[in-house]
Amino acid sequence: LYLGLLTPVVLGLHIDWSLPRGLLEQTLTGIYAATFVSGVYGLYLTRSLPRMLTRLPLELTYEDYGRHFQTIKSEAHREIEASVEENSSLSGMYVKQIARYFARPRTLAYYLWPTIYKRRRMIRQLQSYARYASTEEASRLKRLEELVARRDDYDFHHALQWKLSGWIVGHLSLTWSLLALTLVHLVLVHLYRGSYG
Repeated sequence: LYLGLLTPVVLGLHIDWSLPRGLLEQTLTGIYAATFVSGVYGLYLTRSLPRMLTRLPLELTYEDYGRHFQTIKSEAHREIEASVEENSSLSGMYVKQIARYFARPRTLAYYLWPTIYKRRRMIRQLQSYARYASTEEASRLKRLEELVARRDDYDFHHALQWKLSGWIVGHLSLTWSLLALTLVHLVLVHLYRGSYG
């Protein structure tokens, strides 16, 4: 880690603190810069995301997300169907909105920058409906609130793990590209300058 953070100094000394002129050298420097920035970003992610994940009231592996989401979705649909069967005027106000929330996957924007805005908005609306609900319907609305919160916790967990996994793939791709170009650079230097002795 510390060696990685010192590599800009090594690069600067290697190129005499001047801009590279050749196409290969420029490409190599550009990929190095992207790899270094990716490494610094990864340092931030690996220090901050685990702490955020441990604050959540659940543990979830990346692979288990789909199964858990389907369970929550099924429970929510059961509550919604029961509400529709009662045929109350109140249920018509929230059924479509809640059904849409549980039917749709999260957007790419959410995965890049997960927030609890939608969760808060949905729960506020459910609580506002509860003021006009019968005892049975108020109980169902409370259950839907819990499901909205649980789905949001799972989504947040999954988004953070997705971000970490995406960074690993991107950083490794850049690292291997950098190593391959460095090898080409070494071969060309050896060919044009002769062997080192």
